[in-house]
Amino acid sequence: MDGRKPTGGKLEVLSQIREPLTSQQLSSTTEKWLVVEPISLPPVTVPKPKQPTPNRSGGSSSVSNAPTLHSLSVLAYEREKLEKKIQGYKQQHRPPPEDLVALFNDVSQRGQQQIQQLRKGGPPLQAEYIRQLERYLQFYSDSARRLGQEGNREAAKEALYKRNLVGNELQKLTR
Repeated sequence: MDGRKPTGGKLEVLSQIREPLTSQQLSSTTEKWLVVEPISLPPVTVPKPKQPTPNRSGGSSSVSNAPTLHSLSVLAYEREKLEKKIQGYKQQHRPPPEDLVALFNDVSQRGQQQIQQLRKGGPPLQAEYIRQLERYLQFYSDSARRLGQEGNREAAKEALYKRNLVGNELQKLTR
């Protein structure tokens, strides 16, 4: 955008036919045609436990191998939402958009990979996961408060719901 600051807002389009074919008819239609939803807080890169560094002849760096941690309950919630959207398209006998299917596959794969990472990572990774969940809890609380003050009730309700998901997940892990 040529260095401009991105802004939010609504786009309203009005069209008027100057000379109607029959009698004058007015119809108002509201449709969602572009929906941009963030999945969650950007993931945090977790350093791997110190191990002897292998020979880097393959050219891969250790930073790219560091896992990123997301809330598993929020990932499951996002997966359900995407699955419902895909089902909506299928019920209308329309193929779902490729980007929606790709996002669904990405969220599903991310959840499976993280479960495997947490199983293999041991206590240090699990402790970092708990710390990350605490950061998510604070993030969603702050987001809900800010969105509520801005008057965006639906987004605030979703942030509160995600905060509750993270809180429940954190309670299960700290028992």
